[in-house]
Amino acid sequence: MIQRLLLSQPGTEDQRGQSLVELAVVGLVLSLILAGVLDLGRAYFAYIAVTDAAAEGANYGAVFPAADQDEIKDRVVGASGGLVSIDRDMVVVDRGAEAITVTVTYSHTLLTPFIQAIGGGDTIPLRQRAVHRILIE
Repeated sequence: MIQRLLLSQPGTEDQRGQSLVELAVVGLVLSLILAGVLDLGRAYFAYIAVTDAAAEGANYGAVFPAADQDEIKDRVVGASGGLVSIDRDMVVVDRGAEAITVTVTYSHTLLTPFIQAIGGGDTIPLRQRAVHRILIE
């Protein structure tokens, strides 16, 4: 009875699939937003990992002044792990008389196309520099 009343009202024949179409459009937009947020979260995680790796290398070089560049680079590579893998080629060590500088350059790959369009490419260069004063006993 109720269904007959609803179907007999004018204009209801055209609106049967409207909710399904709205759900599809809104679901697509929300999925794209979620993917973008996850991609930016991954980029932030990579930035923190690069920052921590550079700080670890600079701290190691400051505490152990006799350590050579290869040991410091190994320490930086060892500090990176999980989703971010840093190679020895990405690490530059500059030892001065009073301070040590460790620079890590990492290219983070974006997955979401519209974040790639905003960023201007499919990778974001992340570069972090850590400077620590050399501790002399």
